Amino acid sequence: VFWGGCVGESIAALCAQRALRDCTWEPARAALSQIAEDEARHAALAWSTLSFLGELDPERVRRVLEAASPPTHTPSPTATTDASWNALGRLTHEQEARAEADAWEHLISPALARLTRGAAATLSEQA
Repeated sequence: VFWGGCVGESIAALCAQRALRDCTWEPARAALSQIAEDEARHAALAWSTLSFLGELDPERVRRVLEAASPPTHTPSPTATTDASWNALGRLTHEQEARAEADAWEHLISPALARLTRGAAATLSEQA
């Protein structure tokens, strides 16, 4: 749930949103728009599921979340170094890496902090 849903889907949503920003090819824009919406919805579901699991087993979820840290970026096989592909909806390796770092900084890490605080509060209440 955490790595595939919360992390993977959050990063995928941000990458799709950023690819859409510079895309001028209408068929790709339509697809990227739908992909960005779907990935954001999947990420939200994963975060909601993780929160629910934190209510069921706060100590276990707290341990998992505290051990989480951003992995080293591995560009997708479809990424390119040629920015001219942006018009077709493709991010460069560097753009992917920046989106992944931004997702960790602005989405994933703050959500982790909130969930970790929530799990700690639940544990205190149970004690």
